[in-house]
Amino acid sequence: MPETSFNSYIRECAEDCSAYMRLSSKRREENLAEQRYDEMQRQSVTVLSCLVKSLHHELGTWKKIAHGDPFSALTLLEDMYRDESEYRIPYAVYQAIYDLIDMQDEDGIRQGTLWAVLESSCKSTDETFFNQMYRVWLNELGDDFSRSEKDKVKQIQDARIKLILRLIYFDHFIRDLSDAYEASHETSYGQNELFGFLQTRFRQQQYFLPSALCGNLFGLKRQTTKTLFCSASSRLAEA
Repeated sequence: MPETSFNSYIRECAEDCSAYMRLSSKRREENLAEQRYDEMQRQSVTVLSCLVKSLHHELGTWKKIAHGDPFSALTLLEDMYRDESEYRIPYAVYQAIYDLIDMQDEDGIRQGTLWAVLESSCKSTDETFFNQMYRVWLNELGDDFSRSEKDKVKQIQDARIKLILRLIYFDHFIRDLSDAYEASHETSYGQNELFGFLQTRFRQQQYFLPSALCGNLFGLKRQTTKTLFCSASSRLAEA
């Protein structure tokens, strides 16, 4: 099963982005597919930075991450729901976040506040708006999400939920990035390392991977000196 480094992909994009920005305005407007892919290439740096930033927040002693095992949005969400500690989330919160993974009612999900939270999660390394939208969502939940009276517990619980949301955003982003690359390139598949990896993931593996999409595209592994991305088979690639 192929594997790739997202940081390597970002470095690959540097020359492409530079060349695109040197084009005339008229030339950039002539191909909307290229325009969209260039936009997503440049956004990839911010997305990765936001994800790494969440991993550096205070998450408490989270065995799913601390032990160095591969993890994903789905595995962390399941862990928070089944956790018997004070960081456990109720079913209403679990289901709301899982819907962002499953996307069965896409139109309804995109109209909800939690979708706005998700969309704000990796738009900027300045977390002000993300935090504001997150608080709006918490207020909407009301009694469906009873909180601990301990500020430290709430802080760690919130940091874990925000990490999960950013992992979900990352999965959606990679999916959209793959589509944008395909739409903007007339050459054969596999020209770009990440794109070749994604095509293998989507087309060859879809017959035997679990049906839940998020958590199957990439897993992450946290170590003391680096963060690693891996494929669905948990074979790791340095980020």
